Amino acid sequence: MKLVVNSTSLIPPLSGIGRYTKQLLSCLLDPRLYDNSEFEFIEDIRAFNPLHFYAQEELLQLLHILDNENNTQTAENSLNRLKKIRGIVKHIPGARRLKNNIQQRIFNKNIAQCKDYIYWEPTSILEKFDGVSIPTIHDLSHIHYPQFHPEERRRWLDNNLPATLENSTAIIVVSDFTKKDLMDTYGVSEEKISIVSPAVSDEFRQPYSGLEIQQIRLNYQLPRQFLLSVGTIEPRKNLSGLLTAYQQLPETLKNTCPLVVVGYNGWLSKAIEKLMNPLLAKGQVIRLGYVPQYHLPLIYSAATAFIYISHYEGYGMPIAEAMCSGIPVITSNVSSMPEVAAGSALLVEPDDHQKIALQIQEILENKTLRENLICKAKQQSRTYLWEKSAQKLIKLFSRWDK
Repeated sequence: MKLVVNSTSLIPPLSGIGRYTKQLLSCLLDPRLYDNSEFEFIEDIRAFNPLHFYAQEELLQLLHILDNENNTQTAENSLNRLKKIRGIVKHIPGARRLKNNIQQRIFNKNIAQCKDYIYWEPTSILEKFDGVSIPTIHDLSHIHYPQFHPEERRRWLDNNLPATLENSTAIIVVSDFTKKDLMDTYGVSEEKISIVSPAVSDEFRQPYSGLEIQQIRLNYQLPRQFLLSVGTIEPRKNLSGLLTAYQQLPETLKNTCPLVVVGYNGWLSKAIEKLMNPLLAKGQVIRLGYVPQYHLPLIYSAATAFIYISHYEGYGMPIAEAMCSGIPVITSNVSSMPEVAAGSALLVEPDDHQKIALQIQEILENKTLRENLICKAKQQSRTYLWEKSAQKLIKLFSRWDK
C-alpha cells in the first residue's frame, strides 16, 4: 500500500487540522504501529504543499523538524519561507485560489509517479486525481455559520466541496456529529463515511513535577491560579463571549484567577482584541499568543480550569487535551463538543453569558466538583489515542488498496 498526502496544513503555526495531519502521519510512518500483523504496512508515503513534493525521507525530516528545536538549516528555511508566504498571501484578494492553482500544478507535475497510490486529503478539498481519493471533512461551519469565515474561504468551500464529495472514493470525518451533519446537509450515504477522530499525545497525560510546573509559570509569568483558553483568535471560537462572561465575575475572583489566552490571531481578531484590552490593562487577562506545542501540556497542567465555549466545532481537540491534562472543563452544549466531553465536563449554551459566568464561579469555588470532573475526564481520556486513530485510517485505506 502506498499513500500520497497534502501536507499544506503542516506549515507553522499548526492549526488543529495541522496537528491532526502531523500526528496521524507520524503514526503511519512509525514501524511499531505494524507490529500487529492485522495492519497492512504502508510501504511508501509521499506528500506535497504549494512549494514542494516530498519523498518519504523528506517527509520524515519535515515531521522531525516540527517535533524538535534542532533542525537542519535547509529544511528549516523551507518551512520559514512557507510560513512567511502564508502570512503575506492571506491578505491578498484571490490568494486562496492562487495558492490552490500553484498546488495543483505541483501535484500534476509529480503525480505521474503516484498512479498506484491512495490520495489522502486532510484539508477537505481534493485535488484532481484519477486514483483512489479520500478526503477528511472536519466540519461544515461554512454552511451553518458563513459569517465566521472570510468570504473567499467560504466561496472556495461552497464551490469545491460538492465535487469533492462526489468524486471521493470514501470520506473520513472527525466525529459522529460531523458524520450526521454531512449526511443531513449533502445527502452523503452512511456507508461512504468513516470516523477517524483526533486524539491526544502522551505529553498531555504525563504527570509533571512541581518543579516543572513552577518553571513554566516563571517562563510565562503565570499566577498560581488561572483559567485557560486555547484556540485561534477568531469569531467562531467565541472568545468574545468568554470575555463578556468573565467580566461578570466578582472582582476578587478576576484578580486572583485571571484568564490566560493562548492562540494566534485569526480572522476578524481586532474586535476581540478591543474587548480584551481593558482586562489586559487590569492584569485580569494574560495573553500569551502562540506558544510552542511542547509547552502546551505544561500550561494545561498548571491551569485551574479550562474554558472552551466555541459556537461550532467538528471535533474540538483542546477539550480532549484539557481532559487528558487533568483539569476541569467547561465547554459548549452544541455541535460535537458534548460528544468529545462525553459526560466529563460542564456544558453551557455558548451565548448564555450569565450562565457561563456562574459555571466559572462554581468550578473555581467548588473543590468537590473539580475533583469529580477531573476523575471522569481522566477515565474518558484514556480512549483518545493517536495509535487507535491511525489504525482506523489504515483499515480504511486497506479496503481500497489495489
